[in-house]
Amino acid sequence: MEVGISCGLFHSCLVVDGGLWVWGKGDGGRLGLGHESSMFVPTLNPHLDNVKSVALGGLHSVALTSAGEVFTWSESLQAYLNLMHF
Repeated sequence: MEVGISCGLFHSCLVVDGGLWVWGKGDGGRLGLGHESSMFVPTLNPHLDNVKSVALGGLHSVALTSAGEVFTWSESLQAYLNLMHF
């Protein structure tokens, strides 16, 4: 069994055997569930599988899969990742 955990400002994630469990405040989409509802018990994220590790910041989340894919989500990735769009 592989397990990992990360805590952000208002949300937390747990990785168990490739599944990503999330809970906390959902505003801004920080849980990555496709909606902004808060979840106060661990809820399996149906959009990601084969997760190897996860890192949370204040309002953003990053997951790495076993295939080497990196997924990020947050209230505003442009602001938190310093992305510029022209």
